[in-house]
Amino acid sequence: DISLRKEAEEELRKSRDLLRLVFDSIQDGIRILDMECMVLQVNSTVERWYGPAEKLVGRHCSESLVEEEKKADQDRCRDCPAKRAIAGGQVEYGEVFTEGLDGPLALELSAIPIHGSDGAMTGVVEHLRDVSHRRVQEESLRIAHANLSTLISSISAILVAVNEEDRVEHWNLSAEDALGQTAARVLGKRVGEELGIPVF
Repeated sequence: DISLRKEAEEELRKSRDLLRLVFDSIQDGIRILDMECMVLQVNSTVERWYGPAEKLVGRHCSESLVEEEKKADQDRCRDCPAKRAIAGGQVEYGEVFTEGLDGPLALELSAIPIHGSDGAMTGVVEHLRDVSHRRVQEESLRIAHANLSTLISSISAILVAVNEEDRVEHWNLSAEDALGQTAARVLGKRVGEELGIPVF
């Protein structure tokens, strides 16, 4: 019956439209790869990072990288979470550092195997979370900590900083010279009972 077929086709279209809407609403990147790591589908977040789907779908997943990054990325492909997920049949994780359209991207990648109705693996879904901002913050924090350590070490007075549990957090060179103990030995220890230094 033609009307039943049209009705079924309309329901199928609605289901596909809903699936695409959900797919593109996900704020993280999603790529679907086949067993050879060829890109089958990407969501709008991946398109925002790397360009339109037409340039990504049908290509190897590493080809979403800009040209100058491809050579450096070949080494990373050896430890690719998607390849490990395909080989082992389980979820695999990793970090990928690439160049997107708007600059460098640090991505946390989860590769999840997908299976057909017969149970055979057909490929993987890659879940890509942009952690670039967090990496910048971590690097800024590391630099600030290094600068603080340099400043503390250069102060000519004895400087010992303890936390609320009276454990040593900073111990400068003047403290090492005057008290005869290196920072490496005292950091994390209690000043009173473990080091015999009175707490004021």
